[in-house]
This record gives sequence, C-alpha cells and structure tokens, in this order.
Amino acid sequence: MIDWTGLRLTALEKARVHDLDEHRRAPLARRSIAKNRKPVRNELHDVLFDAVVAQLPPREDRDLEAPLFPGCKRDNLRTGITRACRLTGTPHFSPAWAPQAAALGDYAEVDYSALLAA
Repeated sequence: MIDWTGLRLTALEKARVHDLDEHRRAPLARRSIAKNRKPVRNELHDVLFDAVVAQLPPREDRDLEAPLFPGCKRDNLRTGITRACRLTGTPHFSPAWAPQAAALGDYAEVDYSALLAA
C-alpha cells in the first residue's frame, strides 16, 4: 500500500473517509501529518482505489470521520510484510526503505507491491 499510495505510515493510519477525493482518485495527507508540513494528494493505483471505494458504504451512509484504511495500523502492516516476505522467500524490508529502494541493490529487484497485496 505504501508503494501504491506514496503516503507515509502515519498518513495511512490517520486518513479519513472525507480525505478521499473520488474525482482525483487521491486521498489527502493533511498538513499536520505530512512530512514537509504541506497538504498533499497522492493518486492511488487503480487496483487500490477500486478496493478502497468497494469497502465504503454508499455515499449517503458514509461516516466521514471513519478511517479510510480500516485496520491499517503500523504494527499490522509491518507484521504482514514480514510474514509475506518469509512465505515468499523475499528479502525482508521495512516500509521506511521504500523511498530509498533504488539504493538497496538486490532489494530494488523485488516487486514489493505484490507482497503488500498478499
């Protein structure tokens, strides 16, 4: 999910339903949680956007303060990555490494987005 959104773990955890712009297909990372202290919208990968919208109730029934990514917690995500890496024989990585993937040598050859979908 991190690779497909470009958002930091904190932004994923704190994103609310009202932060999703369905026309832009992008959630808002608010100024208070963005690394550079500027609000930013990151367009979601088509598969992730469709999955997010599918789990939402109809527009008229939505709780706008509900989490956009329910169950997405820092520890749950890291545990899922560790399990997926172990099951697939992929070298373990940390979500914090994602921006530096090109500098990681062998790690850059692995498509970690497939693991995050597992």
